Amino acid sequence: MPHHTDKIAALIGSRICHDLISPVGAIGNGLELLALAGDTDGPEMQLLQDSARGATAKIRQFRLAFGQAADPQTIGKAEFSTLLSDLYAQGRIALTHALTDDIPRTRAKAIMLAVMCAEQALPFGGQLAVTVAPDRCEVCAESERLAADPTLWNMLQLSKPSADTGPDAIEFLILLHHVADMNMSLNIQVTNNKIIITF
Repeated sequence: MPHHTDKIAALIGSRICHDLISPVGAIGNGLELLALAGDTDGPEMQLLQDSARGATAKIRQFRLAFGQAADPQTIGKAEFSTLLSDLYAQGRIALTHALTDDIPRTRAKAIMLAVMCAEQALPFGGQLAVTVAPDRCEVCAESERLAADPTLWNMLQLSKPSADTGPDAIEFLILLHHVADMNMSLNIQVTNNKIIITF
């Protein structure tokens, strides 16, 4: 039976992330055990622990954004909240979020893709805000030094996929297709210092 190309790509993403998360998680667990045993101390150990946590969070993000998602699967409110917090625990981007309930996995995938798109506009840091209600999702990026690539954001605003989209911006293309598959539409607002994505 033939498979749709998007489905095959999602299955590949799920498989890669599934196979990576266990060894990376084991590294983090090993570092925690070393710290508890008092075998190591100092900034080097802290750097290793932070790197392991960051890598684990990034793989979980990729699994959600690029992996397979289907209703009626859901992701728990606490799990999604923790993932968002872990992703931006370090670095120049401050994130706030307001979640009302558990989230259907298809919607969580769209939210994470939107977060990744918004993050691209914050190379110098800034604020990300994620608001999820039963009938509406919003992702807002704000910075005095916003760097919004007009080609990518016009693609979302006009709902016209571009064949020239590179791997560094694949989340824009996937978001466009995924929201269409959900029978929803994107609303994009771009100003000098703010981007708002709603669906």
